[in-house]
Amino acid sequence: MPNPGLVTTLEKADLKLLKYAMNATTPDIKTAGIQPPDRIIERFAKTFPVRKPFSQVLEKLIQMSRVNSSLFHLCSMDATMHSAGVIEGTRGLTVAEKITITQAPLPKNNPNVKEALVAYSKLIAESRSGSILDVAGLEFDVLDEYLEAQEEGAGREEATKKTVWIQGEVYELASEAAAAPRDGSLPALEGLHKSTMLWLWLS
Repeated sequence: MPNPGLVTTLEKADLKLLKYAMNATTPDIKTAGIQPPDRIIERFAKTFPVRKPFSQVLEKLIQMSRVNSSLFHLCSMDATMHSAGVIEGTRGLTVAEKITITQAPLPKNNPNVKEALVAYSKLIAESRSGSILDVAGLEFDVLDEYLEAQEEGAGREEATKKTVWIQGEVYELASEAAAAPRDGSLPALEGLHKSTMLWLWLS
């Protein structure tokens, strides 16, 4: 039997949910999820006026779609329509470009990442290239601030390290307080990470 590995959570309060998920039985797949291919979306969108909001085009397509319910189900396109709404004000995008952009991973609850997606879509619409460092709105300064905070806490972290044995191996672990950012920078770091992933996804 292969080694199942180790898993944990950042916050102790999340351990209960993790244990529940690890012990849960995976349900059988009853139907396969499908969604319209890009070429079908593009052909369908071209039957509408150019200024028709892309999110409304997708909504209409979903309403008209039919599948064999005993074998398939239509995948939710809520995330795609949400992204379409975010970039709705960007002019000059082709239907194919809108399809690509709206399929990029976009969190709904992070306004900084939404701003990044709008900035990227404008670059695409204007056929401009450049470095991600030149994109307005990306807060790269948070990396320097985080590293400075980590350096200041390095002495405290050394003092709180402890040694544990796991399956015959020795590991050095920092305390939870020392390992996590203390300056509230975690949300900003997460937003920058997701914005960078968006850039890579669209590149």
